[in-house]
Amino acid sequence: MIKHVKSAASAAIVLMASSTPLWAVDSVDLKVTGTIMPTACTPTLSRNGSVDFGQIKSLSSTNYTLLPEITTAITINCDAPAKVAIKPTNGRPGTLVGTEGVTGYGETPSEIKLFGVGAFAGGLGTASEKLIGGYSMRIQQASLLVDGAPASVITSRDKGTTWMADSLGLMLYHSADLYTSWASVGNQLPVAFRTMSATLGVEAYVNKSSELDMTQPISLDGLSTLEMVYL
Repeated sequence: MIKHVKSAASAAIVLMASSTPLWAVDSVDLKVTGTIMPTACTPTLSRNGSVDFGQIKSLSSTNYTLLPEITTAITINCDAPAKVAIKPTNGRPGTLVGTEGVTGYGETPSEIKLFGVGAFAGGLGTASEKLIGGYSMRIQQASLLVDGAPASVITSRDKGTTWMADSLGLMLYHSADLYTSWASVGNQLPVAFRTMSATLGVEAYVNKSSELDMTQPISLDGLSTLEMVYL
């Protein structure tokens, strides 16, 4: 194997030498190379991103059951100042108790007011081919710190072209990808940062027991992937 490589290299050198003209070369190429690497940011969720509502003792047969909000910590650390947004992607499309939009998130039943306002929601999976419920999530505005200073939650429904303030910090939307970012207080444009920390709240509801197979345990199985988008 090594002998073959040496032979090929020698042949190439000989060929190049015999092909060189007798007059001097009056030009030379300069190749400029390199790799542009974007700023690296690392997101982290406490408890490895698991939000556990524990054992749910009882359900209503005629009404949906609203579960209390559970919180987890979210942090993003960047090795240089960067403007970043979070874009959720639904990992359980087609399982919402409600009306889903093109993003896989959608409207809850009218009786359900997640975070008190009827926030858009994602599905909680299925059990025995029956829909379990739904959940939504938000960044709690009062908890948001960017480089140690208070900041404002802002959102974009057009991939970062325009931004609006969202004091509720709602992160899910039904008809377009929703970008969530943060601005300095009083502004509505993303701010570059090194560290961001906040409390992420998750609220859920469970279907009526009459719509579920209650002969066996049912596991809530919601999943959203939080993708970082560099702006």
